[in-house]
Amino acid sequence: GIADGKFTVDPQTGSVATLAPLDRETKSNYIVTVYVRDGSFPAQYDTTTIIVEVLDVNDHSPQFGESCYPLYVPENSDLSVIHTVVATDADSGANGDVTYSITGGNVGNKFSIDLHTGQLSSRPLDREARDRYFLIITAQDRGSPSPRQVIFPLVSTT
Repeated sequence: GIADGKFTVDPQTGSVATLAPLDRETKSNYIVTVYVRDGSFPAQYDTTTIIVEVLDVNDHSPQFGESCYPLYVPENSDLSVIHTVVATDADSGANGDVTYSITGGNVGNKFSIDLHTGQLSSRPLDREARDRYFLIITAQDRGSPSPRQVIFPLVSTT
């Protein structure tokens, strides 16, 4: 039962080992108190505290939340921010640092996205020339596994 049952201490050598996988997103550190005593009478004893910091591995991919839905953009509008997409990653540091890009469907380069904020901008659209765009927005962290994608339909209206 040491530190939520995640650790064991060998009574002969004092080696501390894990009994179960550790997940930084569940708990980022543990405090393990180790007691030692000799075989004399009266027994001599001492304690020490070990602080275990759980390091992050890139075991989560960015996830898009509720910010992805069809947009209706007025035609002939000036260059402007029309929406902000948001993806989150449960990992920390570089493994959780999310960047955004448009990886498909950007016919005529009418759209751009801010790499860090996810702000989606549009140049003036012409409904008669094209009335619908299907953008593929990719959110990616700086680790591995591969990024998540979402098809993001945009509709130009009058």
